[in-house]
Amino acid sequence: MSDDVGPDGVMDIVTDMDDDFTIALLEDTRTPFQNLVDEREVSFVQRKVIVDGNSTKKVLDVREAGDLNHVVIRCGKDDTLPDGSTPAGPEKLAIELQIDGYVTGGMTPVYDATLGKSISGVRVTELQDLSLPIGSYTNFTIAKDTPNEIVIVFQPNMPRRYDHRVRLRFTNLHASTKLIVNYVEVSRKRRISTEGNSPSVGPSWSHHGL
Repeated sequence: MSDDVGPDGVMDIVTDMDDDFTIALLEDTRTPFQNLVDEREVSFVQRKVIVDGNSTKKVLDVREAGDLNHVVIRCGKDDTLPDGSTPAGPEKLAIELQIDGYVTGGMTPVYDATLGKSISGVRVTELQDLSLPIGSYTNFTIAKDTPNEIVIVFQPNMPRRYDHRVRLRFTNLHASTKLIVNYVEVSRKRRISTEGNSPSVGPSWSHHGL
C-alpha cells in the first residue's frame, strides 16, 4: 500500500485491493458509515511511475461521487531507468480509466497472445491510429506526439460525472522491460465522500468504498 499526499494536502490511499473487473452497481446496506457532502477540488499528481514488464500498476482508485475534470499522462522517449538501462517506449503503454461502469477501451479485456493474458484499457498505439480530437467525452486523445515525448489527455468538453468510482491503471505491454510514465495528473471535483474515510478506498463489498 502507498500513501500519496497531493499538493492540496488531500491524501489518496491506493491499495491492491482487487484485480477483477466486477463493478457493484447496487447499494450495500452493511456499511457503518454515512455519505456526506464534501465538495472540494482534488488534484492527484504522481511522477516517475515505473511499471514492470508484463504487469499492471494501479495508480488511483477512489470510491466517491464527483466530476472528473481531466487526466494528463506524459511519457518521455529518452529517459533512463534508475539502474541506467533504457525503458520500454510509450507505445508499450495501455491505459485503463474506469468511471463507474465505463472503461476506456471497453469492459471486456482483450487477450494478448504475446503476453499470454488479457489486457484491459486502450493502448497508446490505438490512440495514435484513432487521432481523436481533444474534448472526446469517452476516450483519451493524443495532445502531443514528438520524437522525444508523448502527452495523452482525457479532457471532455464538460466535466464527466461519476457516482461511485474512479480508477486509473497502467499496463506495460513489453514482456520484460520496465516502462516509465513521467507525469500523471487527475483533476476532479468531489461531491460526496464518506465520514471518516473521505479520500480512501474501502472494502471490496462496497462500491462506494465505505
